[in-house]
Amino acid sequence: WDLDEAVLRRFERRIYVPLPDKTTRFVLLQNLLEGNRHSLSLGEIEELVSRTEGYSCSDLTFLCSEAAFGPLRSLGGVNEIASLESKDLLRPILVDDFWNSLKNSKRSVSNRMLQRYEEWEMEC
Repeated sequence: WDLDEAVLRRFERRIYVPLPDKTTRFVLLQNLLEGNRHSLSLGEIEELVSRTEGYSCSDLTFLCSEAAFGPLRSLGGVNEIASLESKDLLRPILVDDFWNSLKNSKRSVSNRMLQRYEEWEMEC
């Protein structure tokens, strides 16, 4: 850590929030997809949950946001998007949008950092 003991003492509480487990990731992904047109089955969401082990809630939110742009990207350029007459003509979010998003996004917390956070939590 780059903070000295005097600075750390000024924090009233230390709270370690672990990364979301499998169940939490499933619920979070379902909540993030809610209200969006998508074609993901429960099995595909479960596969997505398996592939996002070690992802933070912020990482998952970014992943879903990137996947949600898939239907727009499939239209082509800005002119095609602007000429779209209705959002109902836009295809739903597909599981392939998530696979493409996974290729371009990485988890933000390394195993080394997780270990440091857990050690820090044990110091209390």
